[in-house]
Amino acid sequence: MNDSNQSTKDVNLKAPTDVDVKLVVREAPDAVAIERQFKIICKLENFSSSKMEVKLFLTSAASSLLWCGVSGKLLGPLPPNSTLDFELHGIFTRSGLHNVGGVQILDTNSTKMFDFNDIFQILVHSTDQLPFQP
Repeated sequence: MNDSNQSTKDVNLKAPTDVDVKLVVREAPDAVAIERQFKIICKLENFSSSKMEVKLFLTSAASSLLWCGVSGKLLGPLPPNSTLDFELHGIFTRSGLHNVGGVQILDTNSTKMFDFNDIFQILVHSTDQLPFQP
């Protein structure tokens, strides 16, 4: 059915670009043994037009995740359109499939806090042998 009174117009939709900071996991294990420390290598990206001075805060989003290290640590300057690499270390106290989160970044210049939850998932197993290996 064709209605001559109707017309179709192109609609230009843009994805929201209000993300100032993005946290990217560059390296992390798929599985770890319970109560064994693991390392995560992260990259923080500044998409804003302002220079940031960033501070790292770690919270226990899951009661079974214990962060190792200093919360409130100054990571340093993060100029516009640049990146900053840093490491996180943690220990899980319960086995199972867990979400890793509880990372907060504070821009001390603007006092804006960025929360990063559910960054990735990790399998925590109860033996030193990795699961699913012969």
